Amino acid sequence: MRRNVILIAWGIIALIFSTIVFQTTALAQQTALAGQQGVVIKTYGPGGPAPAMREAAKVFGDRKAVRVEILAGPTPNWKDQALKDADLVFSGSEYMMTDFVRRDLPGLIDTATIRTLYLRPSAMLVRPAIPSRSEG
Repeated sequence: MRRNVILIAWGIIALIFSTIVFQTTALAQQTALAGQQGVVIKTYGPGGPAPAMREAAKVFGDRKAVRVEILAGPTPNWKDQALKDADLVFSGSEYMMTDFVRRDLPGLIDTATIRTLYLRPSAMLVRPAIPSRSEG
């Protein structure tokens, strides 16, 4: 059971990455197809999703004949460089992308290109002693 969940999670991550990269790097792909060598997609984001992003980047790069460079970690470690040359910015959650757009990377990200690919359900546990005004 655990193995199936892990395989499904890796599949979702690969699909997310390839969809994001496909949506945001059409120009880079056209350049690669035009026969120019050395196309590099500069990618930045947080450290949490970085291992999965690196794996998906390798597969994408091999299939599209481009190189995908990923610089990940705490935002202050890559923010200045991303403002200069980012082709793609990924995040670990929707609220994090909102912070990138509004606070950390103003003017860098075209909000029309942001794709939310997986919404996670959430729950709130309420003890029985909480007043009955709680609904849900």
